[in-house]
Amino acid sequence: MTVSVPEVAVEEVHPPDAEQEVAFEDDQVMVVVSLIKTDVEPALMSTEAGGMTGAGSLPPPPPPPPQLEIRKIIISDALNLLNNLYIMINLYNFIVHNY
Repeated sequence: MTVSVPEVAVEEVHPPDAEQEVAFEDDQVMVVVSLIKTDVEPALMSTEAGGMTGAGSLPPPPPPPPQLEIRKIIISDALNLLNNLYIMINLYNFIVHNY
């Protein structure tokens, strides 16, 4: 509680309470669905994309990235590196032991 002498008008710190706008009766519809019975007839489905409908209307997805080819290249490069290292070690040993 704030007391001021002499009494002075105090501004409100908080905004006024929010008020809900009145909704039309059309917006307040209650739908009750019975979960006892299930529809066993097949449902008709249609997909629309770019003016086409039905199955096959979309183009196929792009192929996956070539991870297998990339893996082959990496393994090949690693084997070449090991082969070059083996040749250099043998050349070093040849030079050290023969000269």
